[in-house]
Amino acid sequence: MRETLLEFHERVGRFNEDNHGIPTQGSQASMEQAGYPRPQSIVSARTMGDMLIEYGGEHLTAFVKTITEPVEVIACWTCVRSMLESCALSAWLLEPAIDAHTRVGRVFALRYEGMEQQLTFARTTGRSAAEIASLEARIAEVDRDALALGFAPVLNRKNVRIGIGQRLPGATEIITSMLDEEAIYRMLSAVAHGHQWAISQLSYQAVGDTLDIAGGFAKTLEKTANLDGLALLGVTALKAFARPLCRQCRYYGWPLLRLEEILEDTADAINMATPTRFWRDR
Repeated sequence: MRETLLEFHERVGRFNEDNHGIPTQGSQASMEQAGYPRPQSIVSARTMGDMLIEYGGEHLTAFVKTITEPVEVIACWTCVRSMLESCALSAWLLEPAIDAHTRVGRVFALRYEGMEQQLTFARTTGRSAAEIASLEARIAEVDRDALALGFAPVLNRKNVRIGIGQRLPGATEIITSMLDEEAIYRMLSAVAHGHQWAISQLSYQAVGDTLDIAGGFAKTLEKTANLDGLALLGVTALKAFARPLCRQCRYYGWPLLRLEEILEDTADAINMATPTRFWRDR
């Protein structure tokens, strides 16, 4: 599986290079850019989507490193969790089934979330009042850009801005709608949040006899590689990375059959079940 996932990543990189990393003439992406009143917003969707694919790709290869001896039996779970959110966001931005205006609304929503996080970071790290004011002014400017394009204000009941363009869905909602991986995301999140029930079941096994400690009973646990779990993680990582790749391919007008050939070869090599090969459903 390690070798297969690395080869998959390399083949996807060559596929991107062969297509020069840009939409073809006449593709949905190029037509949206040419026809939208603010073309740079369509370019932003592409740039953000592509960068998130890069993020997912690095975590795919990082996952392979965690399952290479000495295996990081806990970190491998959180590594794949990091993939899911970035891949879901990329698929959300590059989704071919939406129109340009909806896509731009998603760009504004994600930009607003990022700017709010940046503003919070500035405040908690004691940045100057001038720098904080500049960040606040930038958010207001982006909000005005969205209003000028016809987006309604995104306000709460107290008339306070809580988004731009649209409200950004939560991570679980986006992962569910884009990747259909809610259950495994919740399990991986339990590991990331340090919940004992998840970490002990996924990354440890009981060894030796049950011990009587101060009137209570306990088992000695030992870290161990969960082989079935690693196989599940490999399939999950492949599916997660494939989602935005397929949407990018359709949106950019790239040869979909060639990408599907790469996916089929990879799925065959890791014995991925046929019903989970979502790219066949088109």
